[in-house]
Formats: sequence, structure tokens, C-alpha cells
Amino acid sequence: MQLSTAAKIKLAGQGDQQALSELFDEFQLPIYLQAFALLHSHALAEDAVQDCFVKLMDAATRYRPTGSARAWLMRIAHNAAVDILRREGRGTALFDEIAHVDKGYEELEGELEFLRATAQLRDLDRTIIICRVFADMPHAEVAQVVGLSAGAVRVRYRRIIAQLKEFYEKEGRR
Repeated sequence: MQLSTAAKIKLAGQGDQQALSELFDEFQLPIYLQAFALLHSHALAEDAVQDCFVKLMDAATRYRPTGSARAWLMRIAHNAAVDILRREGRGTALFDEIAHVDKGYEELEGELEFLRATAQLRDLDRTIIICRVFADMPHAEVAQVVGLSAGAVRVRYRRIIAQLKEFYEKEGRR
């Protein structure tokens, strides 16, 4: 039987390493991509993933399943990236890091191309599109992550899709 994300968080809070490992496997990529979109650095995005799971282990003991567990976890991830952003600043260029991608992330080429396309977007809009596309979160859950209403997220998402479509058309892609 497959456990829900909320159940895995509760178990991780009780010290269950298997549940924590399953959460890591399920959310590592969306968290990495969300962090990369904000930090523009492979190394800092990896740091954000690690920071997120360290924070998760602490916060899981206090987790109360009142809303979406995925949104709760992605909010921790967002906050971890923002903490690093504040600490490090915005000095790293977005594409300087892509050439230094570790062998373990080579399969992310398509996702990194998508991040290139989203470089024109505001940080909030990048977070929305990454949560929708890579974490497969519904609008209501994304709203919890970014602190907007679900309706506002829907409207922004439609605008983002239109901007990305225009980008790909200009670039002769898709």
C-alpha cells in the first residue's frame, strides 16, 4: 500500500528513515528545480534541497495535516531557497552553472531548457510554473506555497503559459 505524503511526513517526524527516503525520492527534483529557479546556481540549489530536508526532519514532528502535505513541503523548500538567497545574494549568473552540472543531473537537460525559458519570468511566476509542471500540484496547493488565492494562481498560470508559448515561438522551438 502506497502511503500518502502526509503519512510519510508524520512517520519521518517519528524518525522513520524509510518514509524520509521516500519523500526525498519523490520531491528531490521539484525542490531542486524550484530552488534553481530562484537561486540560479546548481550548487546553491543542491544546498537548498539538503536544507529543506534538514528542516523537514525538524518540522515533521510538529506537522498537523490541515492542508495539502505537498504544499506544506514545497513551502519549506521555498523558504530554504529564500534563506540561501538572502544569505548569498544574487551574484551567480543563471547559465554559468549549467556547464558544471553533475553527472547525476545530466538527465535534467529538458528541465534546464525549460528553466532557460522561464528566466524571463519573475521569481513568483517561476515558482508557480515549477510547482504546477514538475510537482504536479493543483492551483489550490500552489496558492498555499506562494501565499496567493487559488484564483490568482490560475490567472497568473494562464499568463505564464502565454509568455512561455511566445518565448518558444520566438526561439523557433516546440
